[in-house]
Amino acid sequence: MLFHIISRLRPSKPLWTNRSQARQIARVILKFGRKYRLVLFAVPGDHIHTVVRCSRLKAGRWARALEAAITRVLCFNPGFRPAHIVPVETFGHQNHIAPYVLGQYEKHQVVGDPLLE
Repeated sequence: MLFHIISRLRPSKPLWTNRSQARQIARVILKFGRKYRLVLFAVPGDHIHTVVRCSRLKAGRWARALEAAITRVLCFNPGFRPAHIVPVETFGHQNHIAPYVLGQYEKHQVVGDPLLE
């Protein structure tokens, strides 16, 4: 099953302010992504959208592992809020999820990294 996971820092603030930080986050996501069958992701400023294909239990583990790794790499304190995990259950939701996640940069008026994403 697919799960859409949204992670946000506590307190809400930008996850990255320069290309180097954005790439560090992307590397962490991609490093852990294979184990959790990452489908796609976006980091539009102050939150992370990921979509993984796994069980609900594994989706929760993914969120915790990802957030802990990003917290370590970029020295965030106090870290992340509890992740918002939503099952992608219907065919319509499946068709909508990729444009929704990838459209987050435009929605939040954030310029992504065209050389990496």
